[in-house]
Amino acid sequence: YYIGVEKEYPPMLHLVSTNDMPGRHAQLNIVIETMKHFGYDMSKVELRVLEGTHSRYTEVKLWDVVLDFIKNN
Repeated sequence: YYIGVEKEYPPMLHLVSTNDMPGRHAQLNIVIETMKHFGYDMSKVELRVLEGTHSRYTEVKLWDVVLDFIKNN
């Protein structure tokens, strides 16, 4: 309900896992498509698919991903 309200948004990192909760991938796709519809600068949006289950990523350490995103944005 809030996408498109502001003129500009900060960079965003969306995380999902390969074996996430049912519907999670679809939810993120809706958010991303809505952002595109409102003209959001998609170069500021990063979607990362991590190995594992919801909140239990096995391929990488979650904080490493978050800190890397913060450093680069």
